[in-house]
Amino acid sequence: MKEAYRQVFQSGAQIFREGESGSLAYIIERGEVEISSLIKGSATPLARLRDGDLFGEMALIDDNVRSATATALCETEVIIVSRDYVKNKITQADPLLNLFLRVLLKRLRTTGNTQPLRFGTNPGNESDVREQFLDRLLYEREMQSALESNQFELYYQPIVHLDSGCIAGFESLIRWNHPKRGLVPPAEFIDTAENNGLIVVMGEWILKEATRALELFEKARAERPQPLYMSINVSGRQFAESDLPTIMREIFKSCDIAPGQIKLEITETLLMENPELAALSLEHIKNQGIRVAIDDFGTGYSSLSYLNRFPIDTLKIDRSFVSSMFSSDKSLEIVRMLTELARGLGMDIIAEGIEEEAQADQLRTFGCDYGQGYLYAKPVPVKQAMAFVRDNTPFRAREDYPA
Repeated sequence: MKEAYRQVFQSGAQIFREGESGSLAYIIERGEVEISSLIKGSATPLARLRDGDLFGEMALIDDNVRSATATALCETEVIIVSRDYVKNKITQADPLLNLFLRVLLKRLRTTGNTQPLRFGTNPGNESDVREQFLDRLLYEREMQSALESNQFELYYQPIVHLDSGCIAGFESLIRWNHPKRGLVPPAEFIDTAENNGLIVVMGEWILKEATRALELFEKARAERPQPLYMSINVSGRQFAESDLPTIMREIFKSCDIAPGQIKLEITETLLMENPELAALSLEHIKNQGIRVAIDDFGTGYSSLSYLNRFPIDTLKIDRSFVSSMFSSDKSLEIVRMLTELARGLGMDIIAEGIEEEAQADQLRTFGCDYGQGYLYAKPVPVKQAMAFVRDNTPFRAREDYPA
């Protein structure tokens, strides 16, 4: 059963009992809760909790039993915090903070202190901390619900052969169709998904959905001079925690797409944070025939050594260099140098963020293979991307570039 985000307890209902195991903590939204403990055979009240108070948290953190009983004194609505949520946050915490937390809990257990943690009743910024926590918790759960209810959608931005103007492939980009906020860009939710681990599930969905879309694009093409490809972004956490080679192997079994038509985009940061894991995972990925691109090249660590160490097929020049080519001699030289570097290493190169024909002309002069940007098309839903595929007209030959 899907865990509720909120729950209402009627007056007199026991939320949990002393001595039982605990897998949930609670924050009171409205109402009142009595915390009591069995002392010398009698239930002895320890505290009365009201709006904003947190209780039941200790059993989640140290895996011990409940040290008290919680009873609703009137109709009470609470926000639920799960053990998995807490465990995930503790795992991500600095090891020293993790140690401090466990020592403090042990001391509380040893001294028999069963007083609940109360937000907003002491001087300082506890009220602000509570609000920040609640906002983050509810936002994360809203994202989880959005994934389960298919609110996320992939958009596709064409990647164009700079010489011919024809589509070479697409980059898949996730969007959130929020029922109240409208279309939410990834910059507003990807970091949260990365922090709470939802990116692993989301990433697997993206891989499957983008590959399925590529299969539809291929079937819709009247002529197939060469296969289209799909670039799919892979996050650091997804790269570390999911079995990408196995996932991709299963995807290829269920569709008529060759592994070489998929290009996984990773960042420089991902390679440098865990080079050993990166090297092993990339080896398995490349053994399947899947291609690999470095996204936003030149904006991260920019260690040239990994271009030799890791099996990279494509460099993507960051849009910041492309947009400033004609206003900065340094940017122009960086673009030229990166293009020559890629070609010398046998890699192809994609320039991002092309908005002007003059930029495309300069990139062609440097020998850049592919480009993407608003000059050709913004990221669009699958139906509009399908129209580009069926049209099969070189973008440079069109008078009305897609908006």
